[in-house]
Amino acid sequence: MFQAGMFVLLPEDRIHFARLLAVGALFILALCYAGVIFAPHVSIHQATDLAEPQLAGNWRGCFDHKNGAGAGMAILIVFGIYIFRTLSGALGSLIVALATFFLIFTEAKSPMMLLPFALAFSVVFVWLRSNAAKLIVLIGVPAVIGVLTIGSVQFAAVNTLVEELMPDPTFTGRVDIWQFTLDHIAQHPIAGFGFQAFWGTSELVNNWTWRGPWGYRASDAHNGYLNIAVMTGLVGLVLTLGWAFVRPFIDHVRTPPGRADPALNLMFIQTWLFGLYLCGFESVLFSNGNSVWFMTVVSIFGLRLQASAK
Repeated sequence: MFQAGMFVLLPEDRIHFARLLAVGALFILALCYAGVIFAPHVSIHQATDLAEPQLAGNWRGCFDHKNGAGAGMAILIVFGIYIFRTLSGALGSLIVALATFFLIFTEAKSPMMLLPFALAFSVVFVWLRSNAAKLIVLIGVPAVIGVLTIGSVQFAAVNTLVEELMPDPTFTGRVDIWQFTLDHIAQHPIAGFGFQAFWGTSELVNNWTWRGPWGYRASDAHNGYLNIAVMTGLVGLVLTLGWAFVRPFIDHVRTPPGRADPALNLMFIQTWLFGLYLCGFESVLFSNGNSVWFMTVVSIFGLRLQASAK
């Protein structure tokens, strides 16, 4: 989080920031494409992979998993839009095109599905003048995602609706993990099991069998909000929502008109919304080394700095 704060303080101005983002984006894209072309056995999921052989053919580039690669490409698309508006239309378009093409071949469904919503609703969020309308836009998509995903585990009517709407009502097997997580949240609802003290613990590892719930073999809840709740309880979840949802929203609405650079402000909001949306399917919050988490923190800090700048 300290590094995320420095990330937006070190550049001299928005042009310098755009140049740095362009260099970083092109470096990652070059590394990913070079891996796919020259070292496909480590840059593309293989049928011989022990963990998930069913992902054979999905691109991952320099990332350790196709989901991480897909989310990373989504962030690079947001960078490309900012670079297009601030530095160079041709360079920004190139980054967007390369990242989009790579994203398609990762077949990472969550980033592919959620990024268009983040891009569209970010524009609406900025355009609206009513704070109440902005709040509805902010919580609308996460609320719908929560109802369709966690709601399908808890309520039969919602599960029936999801089965009719979705080609895969299990969300790639996530429903088993969500049910497992909810059951354990109920055991320690106030303070949880302890931060980073639940998944991978000896209690879970020693109790799992191939016939048992998939949750015993999961590395996280595959939902950022449930993951925080099982580790730090409802207290930690409320504090997290206050910091990740409420505080950035207050900073945005309190920023005087004309103070924030439009392109930079939109990039922060696009990244922030995408991170909140992705939390419905991946454990993004407080995930060290996660590119989406890092850029979400950068965006939260960026919105705060815009509100407090002289």
